[in-house]
Amino acid sequence: RLIIENILKYGFQAGQFGFWFANPLRALPLLLAWICLSSFAVLALGAEKLAAWREVQGRPSSGPWLVILHFINTSASLILPSYVVHTNKPDLLVSLLFMLVVLTLSMKLVSFAHVNADLRRLKRGGGSGSSNPLVEEQVAGYPANLSLRNMAYFLCAPTLCYQTCYPRSYRLRKRWLLRRIVELAICVALLAILIEQYIHPALLNSLAPLRELEVPRLLERVLKLSIPVLYFWLIMFYVFFHLWLNILAELTSFGDREFYRAWWNANDIEQYWRLWNMPVHTWLVRHVYFPCLHYTNSRDASIFVVFALSALFHELVIGVPMHLLRGWAFFGIIAQIPLIRITQKMNKLLKNEQAGNIFFWIVFCIFGQPMCILLYMHDYTVNLYT
Repeated sequence: RLIIENILKYGFQAGQFGFWFANPLRALPLLLAWICLSSFAVLALGAEKLAAWREVQGRPSSGPWLVILHFINTSASLILPSYVVHTNKPDLLVSLLFMLVVLTLSMKLVSFAHVNADLRRLKRGGGSGSSNPLVEEQVAGYPANLSLRNMAYFLCAPTLCYQTCYPRSYRLRKRWLLRRIVELAICVALLAILIEQYIHPALLNSLAPLRELEVPRLLERVLKLSIPVLYFWLIMFYVFFHLWLNILAELTSFGDREFYRAWWNANDIEQYWRLWNMPVHTWLVRHVYFPCLHYTNSRDASIFVVFALSALFHELVIGVPMHLLRGWAFFGIIAQIPLIRITQKMNKLLKNEQAGNIFFWIVFCIFGQPMCILLYMHDYTVNLYT
């Protein structure tokens, strides 16, 4: 009934909203920038090879110069592509995908520099001193790991954390791969239908209540948006984490396929953030949380830095393609810190962990995301047509 009602009210909306793919020629600068992104990886590799050579020569291999060089290179890998998006104003969806690639590259470069610095320090000390053979294998692989082939594999592998070697699979499952590709195509088509047929018309009808601050109508619009946005988010999660990353892992023979855990059963907000995106969670723990904990000796301060950096990344990926930095994504992520405390206190007071799970689904998936999308869509539409 709801499908028929939507068609009767809005008609078939496929291809009606040109701002998704309005002009393919506007994506040409992004294509050229995409090709140039590899230069940042080559510069990072060159800096590490220079440090390894100085280590062999008995000279100081690390120091401020190497840290500064990596900082400039990683910052440029974020700033320059963002400038290209900002000045050329390509279509929204293309810009979003491009910024995700740019952020992924920058996070990989940070991990590459950080891990090689640790390997160099351990190698200088005569080994890791660990009884774990996997750690010894990583140390033994340095500096032979500093090659274009190794770097290229790391850039293509579905991981953000660098290692000299990874667990590998030894057989390409062609039928399995074909099924996943077909599923990917079907799910992407479903996402397009949800966007154009359900989410976009509802967003347009929500602009007036938001502009006039009509609270009852605005609440009704948010609730109407919540169901298609929830379906969109779940399908998008399935597309990226279950299909795309597994396809990439199969093509690269990457053995570690734990891209997510059972986040839908999360008892509080903190558990959700630890389970739903394992590659990013592992990167944040390895390269942000533990270093901050080492220098500050404060778990709360380290958690705040992690969420602040995550908030900055979310704002960058959303704000740059939409050409507006409003801070909705930033403050939405920062707001997770008090929500974590609320759900943990709720579970203790009610002595029922299901209460935290219910709170998570209501706040995060029914009110949180639709409201954030509505705020960005309002500002984007005003910016687009004024």
